[in-house]
Amino acid sequence: MRRSAHSALRQRIRAALAVAGLLGAILGLSATSAEAATLPPGFTDETVWSGLANPVNIEFAADGTVFVAEKGGEIKVFDSISDTTPSAFGTGLAPAVHDFWDRGMLGLAIDPQFPDRPYVYVLYTYDHILGSSSPPPRWGDGCPNPPGATDQGCVVSGRLSRLTADTTGKRMVPGSERVLIEDWASSSPATPSAAYPSAPTAPCM
Repeated sequence: MRRSAHSALRQRIRAALAVAGLLGAILGLSATSAEAATLPPGFTDETVWSGLANPVNIEFAADGTVFVAEKGGEIKVFDSISDTTPSAFGTGLAPAVHDFWDRGMLGLAIDPQFPDRPYVYVLYTYDHILGSSSPPPRWGDGCPNPPGATDQGCVVSGRLSRLTADTTGKRMVPGSERVLIEDWASSSPATPSAAYPSAPTAPCM
């Protein structure tokens, strides 16, 4: 039964993302771009959400709550797809996220049993050099020259972390980040040191 429930959840997520893609402006595209789009007969194009800062990932919880990851390290939480006033999850990760070129907080997954298991998983470019005793940020959302972004490169690493939501499901419990993996050193700005994780299909860590 649990596997079937998870399969059904994944199908609902895929369907919701397909609808979001057809809407075209789900992640805050400008009205000008929307007006310029040429759609097939029978389709309409409308802005569902706006005002998001470089949104890169969208995930739907089993209870209908929508989470949108912003590249700089914040997560916006919507009660549903019709909610237009999101809450900030309050990750506090911006100083640790290296938001530069292709780097940033790029991966997001929600526990399949959310909110009973109130866990949100994030994968981000960690503005830190592996093994260094100095705290982040190392570069501060940039890359000076030297070493130069396309020369020697600014070395960073990657982090996979678990965040815990409070009883509202809309805010992170302060200090609840649990680092699961810290690895993937990289110097190329076009290599984000983070990939897109798939949503968990069973209870996770």
